[in-house]
Amino acid sequence: MQSEGRFFTIGLLSLLLLFVLTAAPGCAKEEADGDLLGPNGKATEDGKPPGEPWDWFPTRAGTRWVYEITIGEVEPLTSRTVIWPTGDMAISYLVRGRLLPLLEEQPPDTFRLAISVKGPAARQGPLEFPGSVELSIETDELGIYQDVEQLFWAVTESGRFMVTEVATYPPTTPGAPTGSWGTWGAEDGYSMREMFFGGDPGMGVGVGIGEEATEYLRFTGLDGSYLHFVRQVEDSDEQEAEEDSLFSVAFTEETWFERGKGLVRLEQKVAGETSMVWELVEFSEGAE
Repeated sequence: MQSEGRFFTIGLLSLLLLFVLTAAPGCAKEEADGDLLGPNGKATEDGKPPGEPWDWFPTRAGTRWVYEITIGEVEPLTSRTVIWPTGDMAISYLVRGRLLPLLEEQPPDTFRLAISVKGPAARQGPLEFPGSVELSIETDELGIYQDVEQLFWAVTESGRFMVTEVATYPPTTPGAPTGSWGTWGAEDGYSMREMFFGGDPGMGVGVGIGEEATEYLRFTGLDGSYLHFVRQVEDSDEQEAEEDSLFSVAFTEETWFERGKGLVRLEQKVAGETSMVWELVEFSEGAE
């Protein structure tokens, strides 16, 4: 696998490392089965998905998604890198954890998550990408966005089309750094993760703090009438726990996007076992 990386500055002195990954020579690329493609996802003659990348990721104000999340045989995990600006510097934490509703004595097997596009956002945490939007978290029974103060999709169309999910956290969030005045006057923290991008099958991006990526998002190509991505979250060597701890294992998240609807399915696997599945059960597009 070949990779190349570069640094770019976000905020003050915090650095996000972005790797652009390409398929190694000789690696087979997945080909879509034309018999499986619906009218919205029928490949063009050259094999590309129809339309433009933004057709597969709607962001019109008022657009709404409702997901039913089913818990699998193993417990799902969360992982994010949170950056806390502190004057001219920044502190970053790799936060891995469990979903609190699942720690109850007899948790349900399914949960609801409902989000909608609130409207345009000139600023998205530390970013300022035109065409970006803020989201409303209407229902989050599983706590996917626990502690999140604001949620954005930062959209860039400069060069490669890319959507980055940006979440901000108030300085009173548990684990946030404090100064001599506690959290008084402290800035919000933020986390970022790539959700979607335009590219050739086999390409991907890796995101991390410092010199190594902690997770990768790879575009595999068309899967039936859907665009298919795979996120690989690396195992954590820094957890102060046993080697086989739940908090240190690697996991994957596969996502499927439908033209005109965006994300319609997510499947997380921990150590190869399905831990949770999101299915889109309600969708409505915002008015013009």
